[in-house]
Amino acid sequence: MPAEHVAVTLRQLKDAPIERSTMLWGGVPFQWETHKAPYRSDEDQPFITIVHSSRVPASVGAWVRQTTDSIAARDSRFKCAPSLSLRKWMEGSVVNAKQQALPPGFSHDTDDAWPHLQQLIADVEKIGERNAILLPTADTYRISKQLVLGPATGLMGLGPVKPIISYVGDALDPITQDNAAGAMITWKGFDHAWGGIKDVALFANRRAVHCLYIEGDVTPGFKISDVHGQHALLDIVSVATAGYSSSPVNMIIQAFTAYPFIKDGFSGVSAVCGRSVLRFRLNGSVGTVTVRDANLDNGVLSFIDIDCPGDLSGIDYLFDNCRFEQNRLNGDIVTLRYGDAGSEPGTLTFRNCKHAHGAAGSRTSAFVRNHTRSNPQRPDITCDPFLSNEAIGSVYADAYDSGKTVPYVLAEHFRRQFRIEHSRSPVRGAFPSISRPMGLWPPIDAAAGGNVTVHDHDKLFTNLGAEAPSGFRLPPLAHVAAGFRVRFSVQSGHPMTVRPSGSDAINGLPSLTSSASRDALTVEKSGLGEWTVLGRIGNWT
Repeated sequence: MPAEHVAVTLRQLKDAPIERSTMLWGGVPFQWETHKAPYRSDEDQPFITIVHSSRVPASVGAWVRQTTDSIAARDSRFKCAPSLSLRKWMEGSVVNAKQQALPPGFSHDTDDAWPHLQQLIADVEKIGERNAILLPTADTYRISKQLVLGPATGLMGLGPVKPIISYVGDALDPITQDNAAGAMITWKGFDHAWGGIKDVALFANRRAVHCLYIEGDVTPGFKISDVHGQHALLDIVSVATAGYSSSPVNMIIQAFTAYPFIKDGFSGVSAVCGRSVLRFRLNGSVGTVTVRDANLDNGVLSFIDIDCPGDLSGIDYLFDNCRFEQNRLNGDIVTLRYGDAGSEPGTLTFRNCKHAHGAAGSRTSAFVRNHTRSNPQRPDITCDPFLSNEAIGSVYADAYDSGKTVPYVLAEHFRRQFRIEHSRSPVRGAFPSISRPMGLWPPIDAAAGGNVTVHDHDKLFTNLGAEAPSGFRLPPLAHVAAGFRVRFSVQSGHPMTVRPSGSDAINGLPSLTSSASRDALTVEKSGLGEWTVLGRIGNWT
């Protein structure tokens, strides 16, 4: 806030010109009001709420301390942002944001808003409180340089139409500036316990590497809400905490959109950014990142890129009510990279998420692709439900272990509601365990064959999609308890063979082989310590 709006003493507040509308005294905003005149001063009380002006009679108006209720009652625009805590929005920056940021005669079509916005940011940071810079509706703010916000500053548009922040500066380098230096807007610092950006549109114009770049600790309270971004050279939003402390990560991105701006007469569709719409390179071992109510087009690499450096990969990701529209050939939705260390990765959850193809000829290769080649770590993935009007090559694809790839036909088989439990099948080459939620089905393993482990009690094995005969070997009887049960179901036209280990037998036989599709078999270790057939469909010999 400019110095003329700050009163150091009570006398300075009383002598302030009423045209300034808002003054800050003792870190508290006071607003000039007239609608309840005459005003009775309480300047002789320990807690002062009403201050008479030395320039205007009390019968006309007074300086009135502002509270959360008074701000909301006077300015109905706050009622459009129920997720914000009004206690953390200083009245001075709300009322005077436009006057402070832009000089008289400023042209939104041609003039550079950067020096005025950056100065306002500096003024807000000097106050030492948590403030927000509000941008008027439907204006365009052309910036020639990067806006740098501190941890105490929020940025917010007002009204039903988002203001546009458009980067018009020199083109940045995606190779050497794949960091905070390449962003049109960045938050820096060690504490993002409050702040964020709301109700704005960000146009990188293929000149900035990132629309938003957030670095430092990302803790509860930092939000990206109702933001639209497009045409960054690499990422729309890049969140990076590598190099800072490993505090728990908690971040919310809601009502976020990213899709190409297509001019009239333009028949093709290009990617919304050069790499990924949302990129997370988080140095935190625990926490949750929530992306809610997002409507996203694709980047060249993927929609979401999760890169976990070092040993810190245990953050959970929740995508709730998100829509992914693929407009590229063989693009991926989520890409993963894990460091060389062996920490257990967090989970990926897709709740009420939708997938669709946009441009003609577009195709999704993998919904989740793990690019890690030197580390067998992979997350458990829950889809509840997973809805798609178009075919997808794989629900999950793995560069380290091709045996973990889950074909999309399996999602169809499960009616799009399932959980891929990589934690249950860590052995290389073993197909992941897949289960239906709420106990509707036992966990399922759809594979060309392999070893049944001691952890697979009550699991259902199938040969779904198999193109040749398959075989499954039971664990040694000595390694499992009585009552250990395994189920088998033939889902392709190729036979399936079930074999015990070593000298063990199933009902006295060395193996059992199906005779037709839809055959089924259930075996259990009996109280006598033998493999017995509990039930079968079809002829197993």
